[in-house]
This record gives sequence, C-alpha cells and structure tokens, in this order.
Amino acid sequence: MSTLLDEETVVLDGLDFEPPCNYGGHSAVVSVQCRGCGHGALFCQEHADEVRASVERLIESSASSAVMCGKCMRIAFTFDELVKVVPL
Repeated sequence: MSTLLDEETVVLDGLDFEPPCNYGGHSAVVSVQCRGCGHGALFCQEHADEVRASVERLIESSASSAVMCGKCMRIAFTFDELVKVVPL
C-alpha cells in the first residue's frame, strides 16, 4: 500500500490485513471474477476448488452444457471461459 505525500511515495509495510473468504473465516487467496462484468468473490483455496467443481458438475449435467453469470447473463461452456481466477 502506498500514498502520495508532498509528491514523495511512502510505502507502508507490515500491515496485517488479509481479506476473508466469502464462505467462512478463512483468509482469501484468490479472487474469482466474471469475464463479462467483473462481478466476483474472494475465496480460500479450498472453497475456490469447491466452486470450480460445483460449476463443472453443473455444466456436465445441464442440457446445454453451459453456465451463465447471474449478474450479466454471460454464457460459457467451461469454468475458465466464464471466470478468471486471480491470485491475491
């Protein structure tokens, strides 16, 4: 984290803030974001893996073999086509 003070950059090290996982008290390690609208959530690795598996099961079981973002209605045929996973 940095801030501009009198045109001199100051870097603040050692801040002890870790964003939480959307599904519990774990620390988030990835952000999963829709490639269409950017809507997303923060996940620990365990929950990120569970979300991926859940979406892949949904794709396999759907008649169209596709999933859709609930916010922007983007349609995709794979998890990675629908979202991007960004390490924090």
